[in-house]
Amino acid sequence: MDAYKRAVAMMDRKDKGLIACGLASNLDLLIGWDEELVQSWVDRFATVPRHYGQAFTMEEVANLFLYHLPRGGTECFVSPEIGRHIETEANVSNRAVGGTGTHAAKVLSLLGFPALLHMTVICSPLLEHLRYPSLSMASAEGPVSGMEYNPGIEMQAPHYIFQFPKGACLTFQGKEYRAPVANKIMLSRNDVNTHLPLQPEFFHALRDREDVPVLLLSALSNLVNKEDLVGHPRLLAKYISEMKKPPLVYYECGPFRVPDGLTYMMESFHTSIDILGCSDEEIFALTGETDTSAEGLYRALCRTMEVLKPQKGLVLHTREGALYYGNPLDCDIEAGLAMGGLTASTKARLGVYGTRGQVLAIQDEPNSPLGEEMRATLAPKGIIFVPSKPVEHPTASIGLGDTFTAGVLTCF
Repeated sequence: MDAYKRAVAMMDRKDKGLIACGLASNLDLLIGWDEELVQSWVDRFATVPRHYGQAFTMEEVANLFLYHLPRGGTECFVSPEIGRHIETEANVSNRAVGGTGTHAAKVLSLLGFPALLHMTVICSPLLEHLRYPSLSMASAEGPVSGMEYNPGIEMQAPHYIFQFPKGACLTFQGKEYRAPVANKIMLSRNDVNTHLPLQPEFFHALRDREDVPVLLLSALSNLVNKEDLVGHPRLLAKYISEMKKPPLVYYECGPFRVPDGLTYMMESFHTSIDILGCSDEEIFALTGETDTSAEGLYRALCRTMEVLKPQKGLVLHTREGALYYGNPLDCDIEAGLAMGGLTASTKARLGVYGTRGQVLAIQDEPNSPLGEEMRATLAPKGIIFVPSKPVEHPTASIGLGDTFTAGVLTCF
């Protein structure tokens, strides 16, 4: 039975444990790409293309769009006043969950896997997307089903996500600024996750359980103080050590706000992390490897293992497929990679997470030809590689990595 068939079989298991997902949550407001509107901002406000970490005026927002549209997207904090300006002029096409752990918990619940979610930003519009019987949140009284969870507080600080297509174009002073790939520019009113408050109730709910096979951690990359990249991992390691049956710890990477933040964090946290999940772009950037062929990827994997030292190995996702490199695991990781491919491909094709039936329907789609070539090159080197089910014209590019991660977790 091939990996995709085994992945589907995992969904029918009767002995599913509780998958714990953290650490950040937020509300995403998806803005339909309105080139005429953004061009009007450029015409009215732009002065010079430039990057900003924080934008307090529409001049800075317009400059940011010009700078990053041809560079593949970015994230920037904006003031509440800018947020209100955006909501007044732009069309919010959809509201969605944000945060790797939150995406993963929702996808897992849709697939029938019980999940416990660690939350940071909590508000009614976000909770409306998390009302599933198999999804629970931690409270002082213990885990509460998402169907009943009502914390009694509101902390709505959304992300405004402008998802632009390949070829999107802005004009400034007679020059075109064109997007080479589809991506997003995210303007965030939420600075809660730059401090990433940890929720003791979440870890207390896990402490005495023996049915938690895996703990997903993410979002330490949001921290802006270097000291927190030591303090937070130290506290997380303490919580993990106090668990009656410590789970496998899976850390999903993201772009760090602190320079060299991933390397710095892993210096003290690598003994607590079993599997590190990342993209090919991240390990090429980390290692400085410029050869993006399968051979270059293998060298980057070896170097990443040497530098970051996860206890078991690396999970990596690319457009052409997904792989595991490291020590043997006590699970069918190949099927997990295949399930990650199915969930991500469903999201890319349909723009939504998809029902169980929609996910299953993709298993018989053709594999990526380049992915098959990569598997042939990497398999003799001890790398488990599963070719993707490619989507030529995706309807969504937001959350694909998080959706992939959710699929991988099902194998544990």
